Amino acid sequence: MSRCPIPPENRVRRALELSPRLYDAALDPTKWPGVLRALRLLFQAEAAQFNLARRSEPALLLSYDDGVTEEQKRAFLTYDDFAHADPRTPHVVGRNFRPHHCREFLEDTVWRSSETYKKLHEPWGLDYTLWYSVPSEDADLIAILAFTRHESVGPFTQDDLDHLSLYVPHLRRAIDVAVSLASARAGRTAFAKVFDRVEAAVLIVDRFAMPVHANPAARELLDEGRALSDAHGPLCATDGPSTERLRAVIQEAGVAGMTGQPFSPVDMTVNARDGGRPVYVSISSLADDARETAGLSPDIALVGVFITDPSRQFETDGERLQRLFGLTHTETQILEALARTGSARRTAEATGRGYETVRKHIKIIRDKMGATSQVDLVRMAAETRQR
Repeated sequence: MSRCPIPPENRVRRALELSPRLYDAALDPTKWPGVLRALRLLFQAEAAQFNLARRSEPALLLSYDDGVTEEQKRAFLTYDDFAHADPRTPHVVGRNFRPHHCREFLEDTVWRSSETYKKLHEPWGLDYTLWYSVPSEDADLIAILAFTRHESVGPFTQDDLDHLSLYVPHLRRAIDVAVSLASARAGRTAFAKVFDRVEAAVLIVDRFAMPVHANPAARELLDEGRALSDAHGPLCATDGPSTERLRAVIQEAGVAGMTGQPFSPVDMTVNARDGGRPVYVSISSLADDARETAGLSPDIALVGVFITDPSRQFETDGERLQRLFGLTHTETQILEALARTGSARRTAEATGRGYETVRKHIKIIRDKMGATSQVDLVRMAAETRQR
């Protein structure tokens, strides 16, 4: 497989088009293989995996892959025999919230002398690994997305890390959804709470395009009416032909979901009323188990509509801090409060945490960001917001 770099402008466009599929897979995990295939091809990888596991014990809750042969799967079942000697493990588990590749930390000689490489990679010519991991802060779970390249393709580079970073805000949100639903599965209330805190616009409609649930981001877009609206009931676009196609695809997806028929997500663009950049819409059916996870009625056909408006901020200031410096959600909250209040004591009051706890968090944040002082830390946060 030869490497064929994707031009930066095409990367951004493709990220906008593909990112809604991540939320679709978070709600219906059986759709992860399709997402993994698309991402695997983008990163010239031989194989891709998404695993959701417990941190306290070696137990996989979810595991999906693409590009992995049956022979490789059988071999990977023996991974526990080599896990303790896998030189990648400390880096995968200990370096979260931002993309990494194995050659950032491992020399070829170290990796290729390991039993993990000799038994599970070398027989198939597999060598290089790129990953992104997110541990849950309120559950004993960790999600890992990983890509493996054939030795003939060459190692992942900083360019690949930058490329994967385009997906990080959406990956993190989708993983948060997957982790929350996996740990709670508490019905519609939990489903609404999970999606309501997602910055991306997520809309659930019936097969007649009537909204059943719109998270705040979707509701804002619909009320704004720049590209989509539900002012007159069913979802509609800015012009007749687009509305007709939108509703036809929604109906097809709804029927497929109710009858258990396969349905590949359909992507379309909807022109904006103001003549600006069009909005990307991805439409997907919700299978029975996905509706059960969400606590939604099993008696009506439901469709996921995932909306990306390129005119809006691609990631929040907090997400940018997390991506650039590997901060956790809690650390980001504390840093943002520190920037507002100017002191650790007032930050403790603002966040409802103990003063000593906040001080410890600030020390960790300073270490992660390489700040020399608290003033330097606040300055760096302000500069990050201005990028």
